[in-house]
Amino acid sequence: MRRTNALYSSFSTRRLQFAEPKTSSSLRTVVLPKLAVRHLQDHKKRQDAERAAIGDAWQEHGLVFPSSIGTPIEPRNVNRRWDELRKAAGLDWLRLHDLRHGCATFLLAQGVPARAIMEVLGHAEIGVTMNTYTKSRELHQPGEKLQVSSSQDRRNGVPLVLMPAL
Repeated sequence: MRRTNALYSSFSTRRLQFAEPKTSSSLRTVVLPKLAVRHLQDHKKRQDAERAAIGDAWQEHGLVFPSSIGTPIEPRNVNRRWDELRKAAGLDWLRLHDLRHGCATFLLAQGVPARAIMEVLGHAEIGVTMNTYTKSRELHQPGEKLQVSSSQDRRNGVPLVLMPAL
């Protein structure tokens, strides 16, 4: 999901508001691996405890990743938290959008059909998916374990490449 599909900042009111998806096909069901479902279930338990702890201060919006009081998260706070997490992990070079590319590359490496990857990413055309990720496909065989290339590559302006593990 693109961050901009969920929220936007209105310059006139300076408030976050829910926005419609970019296209009608942007509103879709995405199949998640069991590991992701388990993590989301754990996240929901933590969120339920946080909600109970603050009581009436919680503002329910039905969000999976709300602020600490249930409201939409300010985009700059998402960026700030992302910066903290990636620096703590030693991934200063990793952009938030690189996660989208990494997801596609790992799915491809696992032998997931290109059409399924296209649907996960929300591409309208298979050509967009294949043109973007064909290079990754040539680097490895389906099923090979992948590792992230060195962070030095990103700092030198070379795009993130996921390489077969040695």
